[in-house]
Amino acid sequence: MPWPLFIVPRVCPQGAGSRIGSTPSASDTPAMSLREIEGTCADAESESSEEFDVANIDLAASFRPEGVYHLTETLTAVTSGKLSSKKHRLTPNIKALIVTAVLFTTITLAQVAAARIANSQALLMDCISMGVDALTYMGNIWVECRKQDGAPHEGSQVIVCLISLSCLVYFTWSASQESLQTIAECRGLTAMDLPDNDVNGSITLAFGAGGVVFDILSLWAFCHSRRKEGHAVNMFTALLHVGADFLRSVSTVVMSLLILVGHFESTCLDAYTSIVIGVSIVCGAFFGFVSLAKLVIRWGRRIAARRAEDQVGFTPKVAS
Repeated sequence: MPWPLFIVPRVCPQGAGSRIGSTPSASDTPAMSLREIEGTCADAESESSEEFDVANIDLAASFRPEGVYHLTETLTAVTSGKLSSKKHRLTPNIKALIVTAVLFTTITLAQVAAARIANSQALLMDCISMGVDALTYMGNIWVECRKQDGAPHEGSQVIVCLISLSCLVYFTWSASQESLQTIAECRGLTAMDLPDNDVNGSITLAFGAGGVVFDILSLWAFCHSRRKEGHAVNMFTALLHVGADFLRSVSTVVMSLLILVGHFESTCLDAYTSIVIGVSIVCGAFFGFVSLAKLVIRWGRRIAARRAEDQVGFTPKVAS
């Protein structure tokens, strides 16, 4: 009589244990074929992959693009469903990322031009987070294309996040130097060399009010989107992003009203406001680096799980 053979089951990702045990019992083995076990593991891996992805709101500099992204994603999904059931290269998600990246790149360039015309460091500082957002969404297009091709995308996601956060911190620090110099002049710490042209409060008020509208739109779109139900989305992080965005927008609006109505010294007030905006951006970057660290840890765990799976495989084991 030959020795009975037992198949060591494939190691599924963490979280799949609710459907498959690490070693099926004798009563469970006849009820589940090897094909069913492999299929269940594949489903578990798919779920693990979905949980692995980190939402854009956790890593972007601000939350403003989310409103445009979710609205565009919904519209493109409906349009794609009407056109054909054939798989397209440009998925609704990729289309939404493209529209959002192009739109915010355009808005950022327009705000940079307006900041130069208005002589506003605060408005220019706010452009940094928007520009990095556009860069982040462009990078996410690359990540989504790799995911669609079936290529490993975790490393690409880490690279995009690291580049975006590094650019955010560097440009914020660089832009704050001029504001700090202006504040020193306003406080009499250095020789007074303020520019002759005052800050145009009307232009800064228009862009500040526009930022408030974008913030409300983003919060509304997120609350009505499917992302709020995902495991990767942290509502607390989302609210932090919204709070930071509102702080920047409201600070610009208050500064503009003080210049237009209160007749405050515009250059000094603008410099103080730009520092407030810069601090909010750096705080957001800190949480972004925390999310990036979590992403790297989860990536490392998944690589370790893959290696363990390759080592175990389906090795036949002779019962003693």
